[in-house]
Amino acid sequence: MEIIDTLYAPGKEEKPNEDALGHHGQMAWVLDGATGLVDEALVAGEGQTDASWLSENLNKFLQNIAIEPSSFKWEPLMEAASEHIQSLFVKEAKRPVENSIEEPFTAVQAVYDHGQGRVSACGISDC
Repeated sequence: MEIIDTLYAPGKEEKPNEDALGHHGQMAWVLDGATGLVDEALVAGEGQTDASWLSENLNKFLQNIAIEPSSFKWEPLMEAASEHIQSLFVKEAKRPVENSIEEPFTAVQAVYDHGQGRVSACGISDC
């Protein structure tokens, strides 16, 4: 896959950007973080929201994962990503989650170029 160009324009400067995009090898993705329903951030640092924390860390994971092209499958990749983020969240959280609405969410849209004209896509959403 050849990435020709990317366009990334955060919304408002006064608000943290909860979205991310990236590419690595034969894969490209867009992450759309969902603004939280609660005011207290559990993992966000200064100038972040929990959703921006999630998008940033998932983006880093996808950019650094080793992918074996001949055996690529979406399910194991997304399971590994979920396990990584969950582990990181538990490690960095200021306290345990008391209600599921406190957990950050992000939608994922990704494509993988298997070569020879074969492309697959994965979409995971919170809506």
